Amino acid sequence: MLFRFICFGIPVSIHWTTLILVFLFALDAFYYASKKAKNLTKRNFIIVAVLASLLVILSIVVHEASHALVANAFGYQITDAGINGAFAYVSNDIALNEIAPYQEFLIAFAGPASNIILGILVMPLIYFLTHQSPSEMTIRYFSFMNLRLARINLWPIIVLDGGHLVSSILRAIFNQPELPGYISAVISGIFIVYLFSKKKGRFEIEDVIDKIP
Repeated sequence: MLFRFICFGIPVSIHWTTLILVFLFALDAFYYASKKAKNLTKRNFIIVAVLASLLVILSIVVHEASHALVANAFGYQITDAGINGAFAYVSNDIALNEIAPYQEFLIAFAGPASNIILGILVMPLIYFLTHQSPSEMTIRYFSFMNLRLARINLWPIIVLDGGHLVSSILRAIFNQPELPGYISAVISGIFIVYLFSKKKGRFEIEDVIDKIP
């Protein structure tokens, strides 16, 4: 364990393997900044990479804590939330597909919603910070990645938040206990095929950040 702290009243664990994610995000942030800002020094690119990657890790922690916060509001005990080098998680004593559909929907949506809020809240800073400065590039990448994380988590794939959203809607429509699971699996499969077949370069929601001058 790297360290442990409390976020929104939820115990959060950060495993040492999270450093792998920090490194990967840092590389991505370095590449992102190098495409967007041509006048920064190599030292400044490294500063952007380090700061931006740490901020993105923090937003992932907020994402998981948001799931836990909503679950706690419904009276479900959350024992732990955390992040490691492979994934982020929330440990609890509930199975989302066994609770009320609207509760599953709100708990699942809380995480992506936190990323959307974070991404939008920092957007005004991009206008006010010095153009292509280290601080502006850090905030620009942070906003970009939060919108991207929200979009990816909303994909209708079973293991993602979007899969739980689809499951909750199907459970609200159908009374049969097994049918929503089968339909969710089919939707997941179709969407995965779509992801592999869609054309590259299509506009995604996070691309709005690149439209900000």
